[in-house]
Amino acid sequence: MLPIQRNSKFWSQLYSKRGAVERVISRLKEELNLKAVRVRGIDKVKVHVALSLIAVLSVAWASFKTENGHLSRSINSYRF
Repeated sequence: MLPIQRNSKFWSQLYSKRGAVERVISRLKEELNLKAVRVRGIDKVKVHVALSLIAVLSVAWASFKTENGHLSRSINSYRF
C-alpha cells in the first residue's frame, strides 16, 4: 500500500474517523475492563473482545428500542 499524502482529502477523511475509533477503544478498555484481560491465548482474547462488543451493541440497541437513546453512550446505565 502506498503512503497517503497528509494534505489530501482522503487523509482528512480517514483522520476524522480516528476519533470515533479511539472513543470505542477507550470505552472497551474502561467500561468493560479490557485493559487487563484475564484470559490466556489469542483465541480466548478474541472471544472476550467479541462478547464485549456484543454487549456494547446490545446496550445501544436496547436504549434506542426503549426510546432512551441518551443511555446508549454508557454500558454503566444497565448495570445492576
